[in-house]
Amino acid sequence: MAATSEQTALSAADSVFTDQGAIAIFDDADNTLRLSVGWDEYNALNGEVRIATGDIDGDGKEEIIIGLGPVEGNSAIPGGKFQILDDDFTSLGWGQINWPEYNALNGETWPACGDIDGDGVDEILIGLGVGGTLCVAGGFVLSRMGFAVAADIPGAAFGATYVRVVAATLCCLAALPLFGKVRGTLHAFRDRRAMAIIAAGTLVGPILGIWLSMLAIHWAPTGVVTALMSTAPILMIPMTWLAYGDRPTVRSLGGTLLAVAGAFLLLLRGSL
Repeated sequence: MAATSEQTALSAADSVFTDQGAIAIFDDADNTLRLSVGWDEYNALNGEVRIATGDIDGDGKEEIIIGLGPVEGNSAIPGGKFQILDDDFTSLGWGQINWPEYNALNGETWPACGDIDGDGVDEILIGLGVGGTLCVAGGFVLSRMGFAVAADIPGAAFGATYVRVVAATLCCLAALPLFGKVRGTLHAFRDRRAMAIIAAGTLVGPILGIWLSMLAIHWAPTGVVTALMSTAPILMIPMTWLAYGDRPTVRSLGGTLLAVAGAFLLLLRGSL
């Protein structure tokens, strides 16, 4: 990426506005602000933009986070990068996913914002593209292969759950010293209320959830299970509404209905 592209998130407007990397902002008076992603190399190869907004600096005004799409044949673009703009459209900087293998394989970024820790300031969440999805799908396929070998063993699904949970725990423990999180993690155990909530979440998600997913993989076609489990974020819409008062938009509800309809069609068909 050129130095000017690193320093300038977006370049206004009519003189450089093209279909590649284009962003249009409309106000309530039907005025349009036309912008373009300030990365010429990316615009020429793809130009796709994914937009999210949130107050990430706590000033009462929302910032803009720009995710980028994949570029085939050039692992350096987009390379897991995303752009953060202030409320006046000036650049606050570029971020990058801390996963070199994914960045080299795909690197696309799907941004979202939300107050995850309840401190009144939004955090940035970055979703992954095909590279992350392939890891999940690959895990399901390998699990199905394991069930084919252990089809007659009682409790095979629970055994698979145990292996996945233990492996994940060991990997997390091994990563703590690499990222300097040992002391902070040990300190977190002193907060009994937080640990109780985490324990409940662990029981419902990584243990009960994985066990049910292993049962599904054991008895249902892998493609159907993968498609159904990919709709899990949809369930977060009513949950966040009830828990945090985040009212769903018409677009999110429409996407939910479309995803549920697709899942229903998969169930009717019985396989991919």
